[in-house]
Amino acid sequence: VVHVGDGYACVDFVNKKDRTTDALFDFVGYQSDSALEEDNVWSDGTKVYIARSNDTFDLLKNIPLEKIRTDPSWLQDKIAENRTDDLACFLNADIFKNIVSEFIEEDWTPHCTALVSKTWAILQLAITESLSKTYISASGRYPKLKQRIQKSSFEAAQTLVTEAQKQVRAHLDVEKYPYTQDHVLFEHIAAARHRSIKRDLEAALRLDQAGAFDTEAIRTIMDEVFERNRLKTVEQHMAEDMEIVLESYGRVATKRVIDRTPMICWEVFRTLEIRVQDSLWNTTDDELEIAMRDSPNFTRNYKELSEELEEMNKAIAIF
Repeated sequence: VVHVGDGYACVDFVNKKDRTTDALFDFVGYQSDSALEEDNVWSDGTKVYIARSNDTFDLLKNIPLEKIRTDPSWLQDKIAENRTDDLACFLNADIFKNIVSEFIEEDWTPHCTALVSKTWAILQLAITESLSKTYISASGRYPKLKQRIQKSSFEAAQTLVTEAQKQVRAHLDVEKYPYTQDHVLFEHIAAARHRSIKRDLEAALRLDQAGAFDTEAIRTIMDEVFERNRLKTVEQHMAEDMEIVLESYGRVATKRVIDRTPMICWEVFRTLEIRVQDSLWNTTDDELEIAMRDSPNFTRNYKELSEELEEMNKAIAIF
């Protein structure tokens, strides 16, 4: 696979016999007017090309994702490593749980953590910009009051983010133990159970092209497809069944994570103002009095300017 688009993928050949197959290419052998780096892949928005030697390039076919068969061999290895003597011909629930747990840690946790970190960064920027636009910051007066508000705001934001991190972590920990009593999951599994055979039949019968087969040809093609399926080992069938369950569960569980984590982060934004206000309400009169004392520089400048103003008023009164 050399390119993945919205609902499709482009695949380059592996065996030389497939160098010009129409299953992978719409056209081969274009000549370029400029130099090309071999095996470079680019797109013009609708079509995808791959560079070859001698400054030539090919037009790759956009293959729908549902027509691309996955490779479940990695599941065969896991099944073989964890096989027990009891009911060895059935899927092992422990393997399923372990794989789901690994996916959560390796695929979901980094994205969820990154979203919470992004939330914290946005809060820091929002608090800093908000304080910089206030009259307190603009005049430079009461710096201790500004520091007090800033400190309370950041502490409130940090508390909210810490709570969000705990909630996200708790949700992911719950997801590590798969919940499969879900009718949507059952519907996904039922829809995918015979998908591979259907895909093989559609490809063998070339249903994407015009034309018709006679009855005997159709029977021969169907027999070949089902014979290939029969010749698969028990391990291959179990790996494919496990893949179906994992894919179906992933569709259901991923939606929960995609919904839940942003909701937790949005709750942080929504409650920040309330938390900051609650924090400031806890400020005592003594703390407020200290925070609103002018700095020595401001006091000195104020005194000097007041004296100058008084002298100017006297001079005006004389004239």
